[in-house]
Amino acid sequence: MKPKMDETWWNRPIYLRDLLNPLTATFNKAVIPDEFVTLHNRAITNAQNLATPIYSLDNEKFGAEDFLHFAKTRVQLIKNEGDYQGLAESIELLEVAIQAKDYYLRIEQTELRYRGSKQQALYRYLMELLGQDLLPEPFLEKLNQKLSEILPLVKTEEGKTALKAYNSAISSLAEHQLALKLLALFKQYELADYSILRIISDAVTKTKKDNLLNLKMFVMTVKLNQEVFGRIGTIIGIPKERNKAKTYALM
Repeated sequence: MKPKMDETWWNRPIYLRDLLNPLTATFNKAVIPDEFVTLHNRAITNAQNLATPIYSLDNEKFGAEDFLHFAKTRVQLIKNEGDYQGLAESIELLEVAIQAKDYYLRIEQTELRYRGSKQQALYRYLMELLGQDLLPEPFLEKLNQKLSEILPLVKTEEGKTALKAYNSAISSLAEHQLALKLLALFKQYELADYSILRIISDAVTKTKKDNLLNLKMFVMTVKLNQEVFGRIGTIIGIPKERNKAKTYALM
């Protein structure tokens, strides 16, 4: 017998089906296929890839026309098509290089100034680790272990301090897997002059103040620094047939 509608809740009888219904609903939830989860995660990642650079731009300069152009560019990058086909990883490497330029410069300056046998042993070990393509955590664990072995053997406090700063710069790079990859590429191609990153960074900073749609202006900026961009192009994997001013201007 079902309770009447006007009965108060505390006087109504309890039926087993009323207890089981919420439990049944809980245990019978639909299983979401893995491919749907993958598509959802990919969509979120693409949205983040589009949104993150937008926040970093100067809002006063970034008008409606600029935004549409920027959005179109990001779509081409994500879909690997149009003018940006094959450039996504190169652009990401270039962005990492510019953002981390101070760490690369600190590494370079330490390696040039401190040339004792113990310091050079650490530099060689770094090269060895970079060649192993390790994940950041085991990479840093091995590097820190080597540093702890070498530091007591370094005679001067200045030398010890320099190696600690050197290790700190590398640890900062290790926070981004591509930054370590870039360091390995710099050493692989024996491009020790990291000051080119500062030149490129200054060029990029200057272009941010100009018309974002003026590709010819960007081409001119690249041509003024053609040698520098050509050298970095080898490191970040620009195809030989695309190693030209327009490619860097687009980037």
